[in-house]
Amino acid sequence: MKSKAIIFSIVWILSLAVTYIIAAKVNSKNQKTADSQEQVRDARPSYRSKISSSAAGSRASSGSRTSSSSGSSSQLSFTDIMGKTDPLDRANSLLALIKTLGPNDFEQVVAEVGKSGFKDRLSEYGMLLHAWAKADPLAALEYAGKYPESRYVNQTILASWAADNPDDALQWAESKYDGDGGNPLLIGIIQGLVNSDPQKASDVMNSMPHSNERSDALDIILPYIIRQGQEQFTTWLESIDDERFRVSATSRIADRLARQDPESAATWVTTLDAGDARNSAIGKVVAKWVNKDVASAVAWTETLSGKDKTQAAYTLIGGFAHENAEQASQWLDTLTDSDGYDRVADGFIWNAASSNPQLALAKVPTIQNAKAQDSCYVRILSGWYQKDAAASEAWMQSNNISEELRERARARDMIKPSSYSSFIPLLKNHPLP
Repeated sequence: MKSKAIIFSIVWILSLAVTYIIAAKVNSKNQKTADSQEQVRDARPSYRSKISSSAAGSRASSGSRTSSSSGSSSQLSFTDIMGKTDPLDRANSLLALIKTLGPNDFEQVVAEVGKSGFKDRLSEYGMLLHAWAKADPLAALEYAGKYPESRYVNQTILASWAADNPDDALQWAESKYDGDGGNPLLIGIIQGLVNSDPQKASDVMNSMPHSNERSDALDIILPYIIRQGQEQFTTWLESIDDERFRVSATSRIADRLARQDPESAATWVTTLDAGDARNSAIGKVVAKWVNKDVASAVAWTETLSGKDKTQAAYTLIGGFAHENAEQASQWLDTLTDSDGYDRVADGFIWNAASSNPQLALAKVPTIQNAKAQDSCYVRILSGWYQKDAAASEAWMQSNNISEELRERARARDMIKPSSYSSFIPLLKNHPLP
């Protein structure tokens, strides 16, 4: 018993001595730091040393609360963290790292990302950029300015800043761009605004000129606008003064709606005012519908009239012809007196030409334009001639095709057999918003 007391006393004395030595070293270090503070005012600390000291302090103060996993993760570098295979562990470790960083530490970590080859890990990279923007957005943007080709970096930082301080972020973005086209920096502003204030995000987008950037902005905003419901997004469309932009926005909304429910989308587009926006929207809906259910798309088209029916028929005829060329041909016959028939017939001809050239050729005389007829004959027969010259010659002979057209069809270098698809008419590309 007495020996245990002696041992305990010795241990206690030793612990006091160790504590005294450590305290003396810490005080000495602090004194030296204070004396040299003016000389190192602009020096940036190593984030690894900061993490290490922070972790040590945390362990000293937490006692039994310390966790081996959290203690070790807080000392890992970004490269170490990205080496983790468990995504949840990786995310938690990254959050622990971010919490230890001060405004002056982020640049070193972000630079490490570039050197380590982890820029393709956009979720983790984005977390770092968002955190830096909240700590010091101007410093983060100054760093991003060194890499102007990386729009992702600029836009991510601006999105984080705009979410907290939209006015300052917008002012900065506008002041830093003097180009002729759309300001790419505004994309980040819109990303930061759209969740909390979609109308303000729309105002920023509407201030942009017609450009790829404005088109990108529209794609960002639309999911939030659509989420508000049909009445709200219809009102939003009506508020757009720029007709060209309104057509593009209407078309894209119709496309998104039709992906989920083409029938409901079709009901909505028929409520739109007549014009280019309605016409374009009908095309988008039918294009999605015919890929899911040709019969239903055809049935709905039958309920339309005028330009609406022509647009729908032209859009679906290709898919219809690929599914059943004979039925599509018979249905096309019911449209011969419709406005815009030539356009629909043209679509059928080029989609049926590869699988059934005779059926496609039989529809050529129904086209009113003589030059268009000649063009169709030559293109179809040329392709058919290269695949089966005898059959092509026999058809030309029995159908009294002129010698001029026959010579043009025999020109093997005019068209490759596999190039029928290049003649399938595409819907007019909608101009950039």
